[in-house]
Amino acid sequence: MQSMKFKFITKLFVTAGLGSLILHAPDLRAEAPLGHYTEANATVRDTRTGLIWQQTTTGGLTYTWDAANSLCSGLGSGWRLPTAKELLTLVDVQAYRAEATTAMIDTAAFPATWVDVGWWSSTPLVTANSEAWALDFSDGELYVSDKAGELHARCVR
Repeated sequence: MQSMKFKFITKLFVTAGLGSLILHAPDLRAEAPLGHYTEANATVRDTRTGLIWQQTTTGGLTYTWDAANSLCSGLGSGWRLPTAKELLTLVDVQAYRAEATTAMIDTAAFPATWVDVGWWSSTPLVTANSEAWALDFSDGELYVSDKAGELHARCVR
């Protein structure tokens, strides 16, 4: 299947190439202010959302969607693959502009965030059971990927 990218426009996002499909969502991109994250024990707590994220991931390895879900749940203690909405809260436009990094994420809090392929969310595509939403940290955009494809995974609880 052809990859679909979504452009964010204030409070809604619109896809190119899918005709008139328009999805409404809050503008979740953020500028990470000082103190936005606290780090401890290889985790990062988002002080705004209360979510606790893995600080680093498994050395650039990639996983199918099912394997990524198993990886996170296998950590125990409530770890899971994030939803698409939760994953979007990590996108940091300011970090990309100010630090001139290639990843649109706070790289001080989340080192080694690869941009070679996307990052899985737990959110399946409603219209196709074989696909799920993923995030591309090189441009901060959601896209749809086949669940059999291999992407990165960062767990949350």
